[in-house]
Amino acid sequence: MTITLVQVIFIIAALALCALILLQQPKSGGGMGALSGGASSTVFGARGAGSFLYKTTRFLAGIFFVGALLLGYLQNKDAANHGNSSILSNTQLETQKQESALDIPPVSVDNARPAENTDVPAPAQK
Repeated sequence: MTITLVQVIFIIAALALCALILLQQPKSGGGMGALSGGASSTVFGARGAGSFLYKTTRFLAGIFFVGALLLGYLQNKDAANHGNSSILSNTQLETQKQESALDIPPVSVDNARPAENTDVPAPAQK
């Protein structure tokens, strides 16, 4: 339950962070001022939308960073509670199980002699 809640908050913060970064104007001012006619300064105050978007982006970046660390910690703790020491050891156990599923007998000699009781005729001697 906790991991799911943190994952949802993490995804919402990531999507909002992407949107806010795309909304910000470049340092050069860009062509946004010509298209909007400077109307954004009346909505967000005298300083404009720059400081509001900047502060909101910093806040969401902090949530994103803390969420990433928290998800890593919670998932590692969840794996340890289920008998695995870490996520990596769980992956290593799965690959070992898959490799042992093959039924190939081990070969002890590199150049083993062929079977002698076959019905295939011997090649003709020249």
